[in-house]
Amino acid sequence: MLHTLGDLDLEELAYRVFVERLRREVMPYHISERRLRVRDAILHVTFGYQTLEDARRSVREHDLKRVRHFDRLFGVDREWIYDLCCRIIDAYAWPSGFTESDLWSEFPDLDDIER
Repeated sequence: MLHTLGDLDLEELAYRVFVERLRREVMPYHISERRLRVRDAILHVTFGYQTLEDARRSVREHDLKRVRHFDRLFGVDREWIYDLCCRIIDAYAWPSGFTESDLWSEFPDLDDIER
């Protein structure tokens, strides 16, 4: 069947395969890592080692490290990969105030950190 596809169709198929492999093979690691970070932050707040604001900031900094990692991997074409990763991560149920979109809007000052 592949021999019947034109160049654009092959490119589209390759892109879809890449995105699906990223979703299945790469993102579970990053989601699990983020889940552990959120869990640890909540434990630290529960036992009084950290304020809720500091815990949320810590998770936001963790998210920025992931973004920097993908920046290194994908360079100038990172927008689509970043959007895809955000959609995958936000599809999971996070505690109130710990979704990635919440943290992006709550800590805009961290955007200025050197990537």
